[in-house]
Amino acid sequence: MRLLEEYKSIENDFFEIDHENKIAKVEIDYDKPSDIYDKNCLTKTPLFSDDFDEWVKTVFDLVPNKYKIDLTVRFSDMENETEESLKRSFEKNIMLQFKSVREEKRSRDFLAYGLLVFGAVFFVAMMLVGRLWAEESIGHDIFFYIFDIFTTVLFWEAAGILLVQNREWNKRMRDYGTRFTSVRFLPKNAK
Repeated sequence: MRLLEEYKSIENDFFEIDHENKIAKVEIDYDKPSDIYDKNCLTKTPLFSDDFDEWVKTVFDLVPNKYKIDLTVRFSDMENETEESLKRSFEKNIMLQFKSVREEKRSRDFLAYGLLVFGAVFFVAMMLVGRLWAEESIGHDIFFYIFDIFTTVLFWEAAGILLVQNREWNKRMRDYGTRFTSVRFLPKNAK
């Protein structure tokens, strides 16, 4: 029984949670702002490093969906950056992720609809050939077995893309857009 109770509120052991307002306060500590950006990418606006991006995604996974997230990133050395410039960079990185995921989703949807069309073509072809090829033989059985597999695989892959992957992408993007109550970039000693 104690283990069940502990399981129900395990997030309290990792995050400071305001249960009344349903907000989880999450803090992360870096030496300097350049640590959260990709050091090899020289763009006008710095891009998040894979480590920082993965860390943010992990927070969404670990903090239960019923809680919004109050994110604070603290630095020992602000490197002449201001909270506003870091916040603006964060927002631009999020917008870039929205845009790239939307484009990727669009191309995957196109692929999924193509798979559905091919699956329908295989299904119709299988039915037409079944009407024309009425005699039972080993070739008949092999043909229908192969066409049945092709049709099933095409529909299965299309459903996986349209239902599962799109749901995961939509959830991730909705998290970025709605789960943050605030994002702050502060020196270590600031409140």
